[in-house]
Amino acid sequence: MTRKIESISARRILLVPLCVLRLTGGVCGCRIVAKQCRTLGHYLSPGSDLCWGDIVDWYVYLAYFSAGGFLANGVPHFIHGVSGKRFQSPFASPPGVGESGPLANAIWGFANISAAYVLISGVGDFSFGLTRPALMVGLGAFVTAALLAIYFGRIRRA
Repeated sequence: MTRKIESISARRILLVPLCVLRLTGGVCGCRIVAKQCRTLGHYLSPGSDLCWGDIVDWYVYLAYFSAGGFLANGVPHFIHGVSGKRFQSPFASPPGVGESGPLANAIWGFANISAAYVLISGVGDFSFGLTRPALMVGLGAFVTAALLAIYFGRIRRA
């Protein structure tokens, strides 16, 4: 029995024996010839003939997580800037404590949102929905929002 597996990176179709096929979130493990595995640009497990295709590298998830952080930081700055309100920014005196004017916040917010866009669109293959990349962006946004809430909550109380 054979099954066609398409490599996203190489865009080639290969007939692979369906000895072992494990689907775990888009990652497949198939027993194939080592030369075929390397030709597709996949990772071959050391000491075995198990070929892993479409594995997302760790730095892609880190980029998505960071993009979520940039989004969580950029949105409040941009909203305060376009609504004409002063808000803490790294350009104030003292940095992160003092408040900057609306224009500085609008520019800083736009820069953060642009950085998030570059990270999301420039790294990996991002798709919306209940996917790992979307969850990493959401997790990055949540962690950053929680840390910023704690930090600015202390500043506002002082």
